[in-house]
Amino acid sequence: MQFHLLDVPIHFHPTGEKVPVPVHIGVKGDGPCTILLLHGFGDNLHTWSPLIERLQDFELCGRSVRFVCPDLPGFGRSPVSRAFAADYFRNAAELALSIADRWPGDPLICVGNSLGGSVAFLALGVQARAQRTCRISGALLLSPATPRTRTPVFVRLVRTPTYRWLDSLSQRMGAESRHATAYKIAKLGARLELGPTVTPDPKWLNKLAEAYARDGAFQNMGLVAAHLWDALSGRVPEVDAWLEESRRVDCPIILARGEHDPMVSREELENLAEGRPRIRFEPLAGLSHAPQMEDAGRIAELVRELLDEVEQDASPT
Repeated sequence: MQFHLLDVPIHFHPTGEKVPVPVHIGVKGDGPCTILLLHGFGDNLHTWSPLIERLQDFELCGRSVRFVCPDLPGFGRSPVSRAFAADYFRNAAELALSIADRWPGDPLICVGNSLGGSVAFLALGVQARAQRTCRISGALLLSPATPRTRTPVFVRLVRTPTYRWLDSLSQRMGAESRHATAYKIAKLGARLELGPTVTPDPKWLNKLAEAYARDGAFQNMGLVAAHLWDALSGRVPEVDAWLEESRRVDCPIILARGEHDPMVSREELENLAEGRPRIRFEPLAGLSHAPQMEDAGRIAELVRELLDEVEQDASPT
């Protein structure tokens, strides 16, 4: 999968001031329909390649599609500052909306996995409260992390002193040894996210290893992990508020979870959907925490279903 890769400053307003944040973004295709794809913790934009390939085989509401895939700050080739990481969920949500402003679409769909699903959900709440003009029309959230999600092993690992020592050691390695070490860590992360019967895509693993081998990569992830640790442990009260913000959302949302997901509970997502007519829960038989990598065809079908719902919303009654 070949993306048109861009390193661009995205301007947004986390504290009322216009702040440029450098973001590495992959763009594929060009059309009136835009699909914004947000990856999970430790991942990068290349996780979406299998899904995009499947979607390109579909007739998506008779529209040509633009796919916009950022490396979220702290991952892939996008750096993160301490100030950004200190309020990561909210800043990343504002950033996602600013990216949507830069590449608007009609309709504009957001697909997020794990951390990216949480960012998308929060962005929908921010959008609804602020009544922004560039509107996300619908969202597919794959195992979005919530304040009651079990803190992932990988997040806990990043915060340990032993891990920080290994990170320092890797920076003194030669390029070949550093890549080999990064590849082993990428395989570990993939094994934690994918089902036991899934063989990770070697191309995707190589992209992860390339990102992990970059100077400062694990330091960046450590900054994000510190905020996630607090948020998922209930020590960031503002994060709880985004669950309630979902009540303001007036566009269709699909919450999907693999039945073997070890991190996000089915009960939690069913509770999020209960009493919210625009949100539905979708169980994914046989899949785990990163379904876009495990069964891209099934996730592509859900994107098409979501687009059908969005088209019905837009049709005159």
